[in-house]
Amino acid sequence: MWSQLDNLDFADDLVLSWHNHQQMQEKTTDLHYTSVQARLTLNKQKTYILKINAGTDEAITIEGVELEEVESFSYLSLPCNGQNWGNRC
Repeated sequence: MWSQLDNLDFADDLVLSWHNHQQMQEKTTDLHYTSVQARLTLNKQKTYILKINAGTDEAITIEGVELEEVESFSYLSLPCNGQNWGNRC
C-alpha cells in the first residue's frame, strides 16, 4: 500500500471497498498504519463504514475505536448508498 500513497499529500474524501469483513478490517488497519508512516492522520470520528450485504454486524475498528456505520454518505457531492453503489459512487 505504501507505494500507492507516495504522492498523497492531502486527501479529504476517500472511498475504499472490500468483499468481506476480514478484508475490510485488515485494509482499514493497513491504511491507518500506512497513513501514520506517511505522517497523515485519519480522523476516526469522521471515518465511516457503509456495509452492503456484509453478512455480519461485527464492527470495524482502528486502534480499538469502533468506526461509525452509516446507511448512506456523500462522496464528491453524490449521495451513495447500497441502492446506487457502483452506478454513481
